[in-house]
Amino acid sequence: MATTTTNPNRLSQIILPAATASCAALFVLWRSYKTTKNGNNGSNNSTSSKNRTVITSTMREQRPNGECIVVVGAGSIGSSFCAIFLAQQNDKVVCVDPLVDEATLKERIQKVWPTILARGLTQQATPPFGQLVFEQVMAQSLHRYGTPRLVQECTYENIECKQEILSELDHILSSNDDDLNILIATSTSFIPHELLVPKCRHNKDRVVIGHPTIPYLDCFMEIYGTTPTVVSKARQFYQAVGFDVVVLQKTIPGHLFNSFLFLNMQHGRALVRDGVCTPQEVNTVMRHLGREMYSGHMFLSLLSGIGGDRGLEGGMVLSERVKQSVITISFYALAKKCFMPHFIAHAFGTFMAQTLAARVDVPPPSFIQACQEFENKVTQNKTLGVQEGLFRACSARYTRLPYEVGNDPFQIL
Repeated sequence: MATTTTNPNRLSQIILPAATASCAALFVLWRSYKTTKNGNNGSNNSTSSKNRTVITSTMREQRPNGECIVVVGAGSIGSSFCAIFLAQQNDKVVCVDPLVDEATLKERIQKVWPTILARGLTQQATPPFGQLVFEQVMAQSLHRYGTPRLVQECTYENIECKQEILSELDHILSSNDDDLNILIATSTSFIPHELLVPKCRHNKDRVVIGHPTIPYLDCFMEIYGTTPTVVSKARQFYQAVGFDVVVLQKTIPGHLFNSFLFLNMQHGRALVRDGVCTPQEVNTVMRHLGREMYSGHMFLSLLSGIGGDRGLEGGMVLSERVKQSVITISFYALAKKCFMPHFIAHAFGTFMAQTLAARVDVPPPSFIQACQEFENKVTQNKTLGVQEGLFRACSARYTRLPYEVGNDPFQIL
């Protein structure tokens, strides 16, 4: 059989010119960036920069005593945040948006107020608009009505837009040490933290991700920050106004909620596209799964639940068997597509399962520990059987979230 060898000289003839060209291109881009940056900071913009500093310092001197919460953006998320903050009846809520008017903002808050009432977040039949202030100029909204406890940015989901807004907020809130400690939160749905703050020159560490679902509908909130002190401060703020806070240790596209949502939606569409089932059937599956995940704490309880009387221990054994079966079937199907006979395809799948099972999707120790702590909790430290403990802990779903044939209070289709 002929063998193919690679000529090192030939590789160098290909790689070195390509590498040189790449470095040259990067150098040109860097020089262009530096030139643009210097130009932006030069004489053409010096007047604008001075004016912005004067406006900031002037407004800072006029700032009254007291505190407020500032929301930047009056769209669906921004107006929803305003409604949540108004329901607390503690702070003046200042909303700034140059693209809408005050009447539009109030109309949006009024529309979501019945949900705020239904969730029990307030007893007031109508929004307390006396606590609401609307502005269309950023500097005025940040300095005229007291010291902001937090500035919640809710503008377009666009990297350049958010970079500019966060940079402007960072600049305006920089006139003294107190201003530099004011929290700035962004409700970005997908953008990682490091792509949001490169233009913040004063204190980018006080910028956190504060991403909800839709605030007036749900109390979920995920946060990410770069320093423990700022993260703790943000967590305390959101918890104080009623949010169920999850803290990310790393920043990823889509954060936690949207990354899960995207995977589920993507898989559901693939099932429909491949003809496995209809969109309505995917919706039914996701509703049943969603109820179990919510009321049954599925992520922590699944192994205990499938483990029968042995609980977590039995569930781990069963999950390993399932994993081996999945690997076997996957490689068996691959071999069959390559026209291998059944006995060879089956042997190949079995071999790959034995080889890979111990290396693929190994549960991290912290996950097993959390599952064990959950099982200990529901079994009252093993004074109850596992299945009995799980039923007692989660049986309220059958009365509070009924989902039976002929008894589906949320049925639409």
